[in-house]
Amino acid sequence: MKRNDAEEVFNDIYTTLLEKQREIGDMVDSYITNTPKNTPSTIIQPAVDILDEDETVVVNVDLPGIEREKIKLDITERSIELTADYRDEREAEKNYLTRERYSEIIERKISLPEGLDINNTAAKFEGGVLSVTIPKIVETPMEENNFEVKVD
Repeated sequence: MKRNDAEEVFNDIYTTLLEKQREIGDMVDSYITNTPKNTPSTIIQPAVDILDEDETVVVNVDLPGIEREKIKLDITERSIELTADYRDEREAEKNYLTRERYSEIIERKISLPEGLDINNTAAKFEGGVLSVTIPKIVETPMEENNFEVKVD
């Protein structure tokens, strides 16, 4: 094998490895950000902030472009399950070369701390942000009753 042939083989291998490295990097980025490249149909987990306030816990979820009627919120003592349908049939029929802004379903399961009164939960949706306010259970201190116990 001549030097030029060896260099050509090496360059082919090197180019292939660089392409595979780029593909793996794209896959890792897609996995981390939950936004696969060139995929029109995907499940996205929106960004969430959970605030611990004095008397409540407030969960804020970013849902830009979602209509209020398409948001479903289920709450248990341990979690909030959020689902939103984000489909635009008119947009789905177009012939895109790249489409990163479109998704069919948005889902998120959010763990909650203990000691919340889920029966009095309130939610509002403004400016693309869903705010769920859950009051904390107020524990009233029990009065101490002292009494003498007779030991037999």
